[in-house]
Amino acid sequence: MSVDPSTDQVLASITIAAGDSGPAGVAYGAGAVWLPVAVPGSVWRVDPATNKVVAKIPLGESLAGFIGVTATDNAVWISSGEQQDGERGGILMRIDPHRNRVVARVPLLTVPSDVAAARDSVWVAMTNGQVLEVEAGRGHTIGAVDTGGPLGFTQTIALGVGSVWLADPLAGVVLRVDPANLRVVARIPTGAVTALAFGSGGVWAVGKPGILRIDPDTSRVTAMLPAAQVEGVLMVATGAGWLWAGSADMVARLDPKLIRS
Repeated sequence: MSVDPSTDQVLASITIAAGDSGPAGVAYGAGAVWLPVAVPGSVWRVDPATNKVVAKIPLGESLAGFIGVTATDNAVWISSGEQQDGERGGILMRIDPHRNRVVARVPLLTVPSDVAAARDSVWVAMTNGQVLEVEAGRGHTIGAVDTGGPLGFTQTIALGVGSVWLADPLAGVVLRVDPANLRVVARIPTGAVTALAFGSGGVWAVGKPGILRIDPDTSRVTAMLPAAQVEGVLMVATGAGWLWAGSADMVARLDPKLIRS
């Protein structure tokens, strides 16, 4: 679905894998919208200028478990669980947006829950509580953070202001990781959070209390939109100066300046 932020009108409804498993996530980067499909494993590329599917990229295998997708101007990354020699593990795949093909596959020893990327590094949240730093060019794991607890939900990692932000829903906190020394530098009480996004002046978390704003300067929750006002919200994103909250049947456009303590 394409929405005009100036009018809140739906400009286009785009069908993705209607006869298959449907989209398992969405990301924007390299001038396109990217949607992974679990079965058969593929990534669909949508041109936002025309609202048309312009490529269907086969992944060579079906996706399973928690499926993550993120995109930069030079790469699209997909994380997924998979079976490896009878053991549960995962896979991280890199798609070249200029060639519309998979150019790297990085085996993961445990199951990933989500992925976030900058131009030069990729961060993968694992369900066992580890967070892996992967070098974007060659796909080598170059660092790891042990958060001390499982990270078992989707959309639980975000990058912003030189930090990695992670939701730990079982512990009821959002973790702030310093990527320079691979250490957790803050544990922010939030309650169970299952979705994170960075932008529009803060880190935004969706959880049982509602939508929370975490101030990146103080690592504290400074504002909240109560759950009663955003009932059913499952995910959150930022863009065009707005906060976008998605549920099973609608998308709400929110002014982040009006979300106050």
